Amino acid sequence: MHGLVHLQNRLLSEMVGLKDIQSGNAGRGVSGIKYRLRRKKVLLILDNVDTLEQLEILVGGLDWFGPGSRVIITSRDKHLLAFHGFERRYEVQELNHVDALELLSHRVFKQGIVDPNYTELLSRVVTYASGIPLALEVIGSNLSGKSVDQWKHTLDRFERNPPNNIQNILQISFDDLDQEEKNVFLDITCCFKGYELTDVVDILRARYGQDMKNHIEVLIDKSLIHISLDGKVTPRPLIENMGKKIVIDESPSDPGRRSRLWFREDIVQVLKNNKGTSNIEIIHLDSSLIENEEAIEWDGEDSEEMPNLRILIIRKCHFSKAPKYLPNSLKVLEWWRYPSEELPSDFDSKKLVICKLPNMGFMSPDLTEFLQGVRRSEGSDSTVQR
Repeated sequence: MHGLVHLQNRLLSEMVGLKDIQSGNAGRGVSGIKYRLRRKKVLLILDNVDTLEQLEILVGGLDWFGPGSRVIITSRDKHLLAFHGFERRYEVQELNHVDALELLSHRVFKQGIVDPNYTELLSRVVTYASGIPLALEVIGSNLSGKSVDQWKHTLDRFERNPPNNIQNILQISFDDLDQEEKNVFLDITCCFKGYELTDVVDILRARYGQDMKNHIEVLIDKSLIHISLDGKVTPRPLIENMGKKIVIDESPSDPGRRSRLWFREDIVQVLKNNKGTSNIEIIHLDSSLIENEEAIEWDGEDSEEMPNLRILIIRKCHFSKAPKYLPNSLKVLEWWRYPSEELPSDFDSKKLVICKLPNMGFMSPDLTEFLQGVRRSEGSDSTVQR
């Protein structure tokens, strides 16, 4: 791997037309660039910049190059460019539906002539690829020459498990995050897509015990998540699938050993068979798209095996009965149509910050008193909703 001094030497060699320039160290390289190029009109393009040091030793100031020079920099980090003082910054937009469809069609079909049998599937690919040219190229090469049924099978597989060459490229931005930022990203992509930003901020504050707005801003700056015009958190499909794959890879064959659970079949398997472990931090279950679903059975016997479960959110799901036990580690409890008049008698609410039990038919006096106790113990930062 060549270092920054090598890049300085290469820059000077190509700009002044001399071979084998050796500056020796970064400091001498900076002096060489400023001395040799300060009167030259240059066009310099730096691709995939990810550290401030790269900018400082290659394009440290406007006076390094002659009048009329242009420096173009690409980076995944908006904050990096802003910090260095670049006045003009442009966000590269994804391809729109029409352009993405044209690129994909030329990749898949000879001369771009589209078989009408593939029209709906083409739109599905464009939506999945989120307008990213690399994704359209990779997916298109995998679909070229295949039947309609093969397309469907391949797309189903990609939506569960993105191709490695796409996953590896997208994951570069994730790998650059610190651990707390990674955790927030995985929380959002696995469990909180489509939530109001204000709700996400509240839930993350409850989970981590501190305001995570700065972490969310970092994810936005790196284009890992977006906030829609109506204030909802909306990671693009490919980014969402990348985050989910990272969590699935924690334990591909045993969902009970993953940190976050959101897929209904995985959650039912873990709860019904009491397969919870200390790895599980979030369970988010929403079956709003499932018709005539069977009642889920969970006795809560495995609650002691989930001492790190911080968030339990259950929406629009039918449970046959309420669990006998709930983990005392819970900080967020949201359960629509909770199947009982009261929570387990030995549930300790000391750590609970957010408690939402909407659409309950009847609430016992004990449960009413319990919710009032949560509000008193947590003060103004708590959320209690019936």
